Amino acid sequence: MAISANTLLHFTSRYDTLINILKSRFYPRLCLERGLWHPGNKRWAIPMVCFCDIPLSNIAEYTQKYGNYAIGVKKTWAIEQGITPILYVHDNSSFIGQGLDALKWSLELSEKDAKHLSGRLAQVMSMFFMMKPYEGYQERGGKRKKVRFYDEREWRYIPPIDVKKFNFLTEEQFNDKAQRESINSFNEQFGISFNPDVINYLIVEKEDEIVPLMRELHSIKGNFSYNSVELLSSRIISMDRIREDF
Repeated sequence: MAISANTLLHFTSRYDTLINILKSRFYPRLCLERGLWHPGNKRWAIPMVCFCDIPLSNIAEYTQKYGNYAIGVKKTWAIEQGITPILYVHDNSSFIGQGLDALKWSLELSEKDAKHLSGRLAQVMSMFFMMKPYEGYQERGGKRKKVRFYDEREWRYIPPIDVKKFNFLTEEQFNDKAQRESINSFNEQFGISFNPDVINYLIVEKEDEIVPLMRELHSIKGNFSYNSVELLSSRIISMDRIREDF
């Protein structure tokens, strides 16, 4: 059985979020992650759109973490958009040391020539934002659990990093709702547009949500052609069905 799919899945925990994406774009949202570049591995809020490269037969475990709704897009389309697999590292990985050296170098350069700071630092931060620990702890519902992130086979889109505006935040800043919403709003300019032809699956939680979603698709057909809406409606599947049949 293949461990890699031709579809990348973007999960969400809410039906209305699924609808909003279909009506608009994939918008980068701030997500708290361990800062591999920071002493003590302090958590930072990084703007991203995340996808998993996991066959439908294996997704049940991940819906518990990320939600029972998903949009499955063609991997070929994702590659064209610059969405790419992330790099999983552990504490002994040479990539971390090399990245820290690059960060130190860019900061030293800025002391000599301040105009180089934004470009060089943004490059280094973007590199770190595409790394994730091989394994670590994840908090869900107030519980802390050790997980192997590597199993998620994550692909990620990171918008251009702006170290003047700082479109990423510390954990303390992220916990301030006003700051969080302001930066999320700023990052919406970097959203990823798509058309129905790149969607392989629309996943809802329950069978009785399929018909309402079909109706929603027809209500937004101003954005999509009639034929595209009809085809997209045939690609709706429920998690109930996936758990039974895959």
